[in-house]
Amino acid sequence: MKKRNIDGLFVFFSAMAVILFGSCENPYVQEIMRAPVYLQQIEVMAALPDSDPVPCVITPGFVQEKTGYTVIVPDLTTGISLNAAADNGEVRFSADGRPSDGTETYPGVNIFTITTSHEYMDETTYTLNVVRDKASAYIYDLQVLTDVPPNGLECRLGNFNLLMTEYNAEIPADLTAIYVKVKPQEEVTLSYEYVWDDGATASLTVTPLEGFDPDYTVLRLAYPARSGSKDIKNLIITTDGGDEKAPKVYTVHITRQKSVSQIAGLEISIASGPGNVTYPVAPVATPTVPDNPFDPSKLDYAAEVSEDADGEVQVTISTFNPGDAITSVVIYAGDAVVTPVYISPDKKTLRFTRSMPGYVLGIQVQDHLGPELKDPGYYTLEPVQNLLIIRNLGAFAA
Repeated sequence: MKKRNIDGLFVFFSAMAVILFGSCENPYVQEIMRAPVYLQQIEVMAALPDSDPVPCVITPGFVQEKTGYTVIVPDLTTGISLNAAADNGEVRFSADGRPSDGTETYPGVNIFTITTSHEYMDETTYTLNVVRDKASAYIYDLQVLTDVPPNGLECRLGNFNLLMTEYNAEIPADLTAIYVKVKPQEEVTLSYEYVWDDGATASLTVTPLEGFDPDYTVLRLAYPARSGSKDIKNLIITTDGGDEKAPKVYTVHITRQKSVSQIAGLEISIASGPGNVTYPVAPVATPTVPDNPFDPSKLDYAAEVSEDADGEVQVTISTFNPGDAITSVVIYAGDAVVTPVYISPDKKTLRFTRSMPGYVLGIQVQDHLGPELKDPGYYTLEPVQNLLIIRNLGAFAA
């Protein structure tokens, strides 16, 4: 009787387990469902005959839970390598159904699979279908420079990838020409055009410069100045590989940088007796060197004056272009504002009385190109003991 009751209890609890958790192979043990193990990322690199390996485009964008993808490789690909990491556990590769270490020659493989495994988790298998890009006329490398290589600075932003056709570049506003260094595929010709921000286009006729790496084409492209509100928006480079290769269009989105207006020189003289004594302006590190020229790119300058030189101060400002304007001059003596006397109508020569050491002279200058192309520059001149310190603060902050 007791044994029959015990057997009945087992049957009762087993039946309840089936109702609550579903059937299982063992009526006395409920199997716990195991979570899948996912990849963190997939990276596919294509080896090319005349270029560094390039990352390939995976479509759609990688999502851990999605297991099917298409990989687009360039037509000239000679090999493919995979890089994948799982959240937990191991990763193994196969190529067209056979084991692989993730690196294969190409052509030769059409489907990669990547399988994750973990002792206590469920496997996940990802499938990558390899698709060869139709025969295209490629560019292997593209550089946009401020000057003839290797002197020019790189304007293009980001790394170049021949499968990516859009790039950004920041061009200094005062440049009159940009230099393009491009490495096209063999037997591929290039054409160039500018696109203005109103949609107008201008084809560029250029002759390659000589004396550079024969694998590259180096060009000098005129860089027109802004015309009112109209400015260059894009540089378009189109490849032509003949009837057997489809053209590709590379677009460089151009941003014209705004530099800061600068003064070309600054002379300080202080009334002493019957005449004025001129004090040379030189870098702070060597304020006693009279022949050290003023350089607007330096931040700190000094004019060494005698401590008892408390007479009238004359400041003469020179600019790079006659059209550059001194837009404001502000003088503070302590908390008070001192109004200078302008000797010239362009405000480039002025005088004020130095009756106390604690004053600051502020000079704001605007280049003749105007505020659309250059921000105003702001300089200050202030005393430190017997030194007058001139500090270029960069863009003026009102």
